Amino acid sequence: MKHIFKLILFLILLLQASITFADWSDGAACGTNSSTSSASTLAKTPSGCTVNVGDVLIVVFSGNNIDTSDGNTSLCFSVTDAQSNTYVKLREFTNAQGSAAAGATTCVFASLITTQISGAVTVNLGSAITAKSLILRKFNPGAGASSITADGAADLANDGADPGALTATGSDSGQHLWIRSVACETNDGTAMTQTSGWTVSTQGVQADTGSAGTSMATRFEWKVATGTGSGSSDPTYVAADCASVNVGLLQSGGAGAPTATPTETPTVTNTPTITNTPTQTPTVTNTPTITNTPTQTPTITNTPTVTNTPTETPTVTPTPAVTNTPTATVANVSCQAECKRSTTCLRPCN
Repeated sequence: MKHIFKLILFLILLLQASITFADWSDGAACGTNSSTSSASTLAKTPSGCTVNVGDVLIVVFSGNNIDTSDGNTSLCFSVTDAQSNTYVKLREFTNAQGSAAAGATTCVFASLITTQISGAVTVNLGSAITAKSLILRKFNPGAGASSITADGAADLANDGADPGALTATGSDSGQHLWIRSVACETNDGTAMTQTSGWTVSTQGVQADTGSAGTSMATRFEWKVATGTGSGSSDPTYVAADCASVNVGLLQSGGAGAPTATPTETPTVTNTPTITNTPTQTPTVTNTPTITNTPTQTPTITNTPTVTNTPTETPTVTPTPAVTNTPTATVANVSCQAECKRSTTCLRPCN
């Protein structure tokens, strides 16, 4: 039995290890799109790739800002596709430059695909804007991945400067896919030079209005790393008003095995709880509680209270009240005395 238990435990640990270290890997570029017409959506049907079930599709979007202050804003409302896959918003950041359409906003979305995509992927915005562009790229999270979540993020605004260094730190020490997105107010088609240890997306795009100040370029680089930190991302592009996000993506599951099965097998460890039955035998120690009955015998000491009956004997003392009879003798004495004093005694004296 011990050998079987050890074997089960070993298999559980083996499965958990394979789940923990499932590898992210690059998939393929899936196309870009841009627009300089005022609208509240921007769509792109994946091209140059097939987005299959189990892939993770990353959507990196750039657009004119609608907020007037830097920060985590809400220009990007959602992402949808024709097959109703679910998209998670990982991060959004705006470099506002003090007024609407004066800076740039970057947004990053991700979806663990449950239905192969055969139509357009659409970014839905909270307001209509003019200049906007996007990049689609798919990644492989490892076979059997069951969910994806954001873990660790950092933001950066660069005013009239090249995108600067940016490091993000998450809370999980597992393997992350780190995405560094860059939105710059420019129509410069220069390719972004990647940071050492990172990989730049070969597909850059810009919505060119004919003026650098009103155009919008999208660039991004990515990295797979195990641990809580992304390391520094410091790519080289052009000097412009730029908004950047560095965000980590975790996946759970993987290694080709459903996570549900291994998590159920640890319940086998409940069988050692059979050892609880010996713990019931100490309950026999309750029998000494019978010794409580001798403690009742001292209550016999109450019987000496019978001594209260002698206290009733003093009540016999009222019998001396018969001593009133001597009053009769007093009467006789007084009668005799009277007869002695009188020559004629009218009553007999005993």
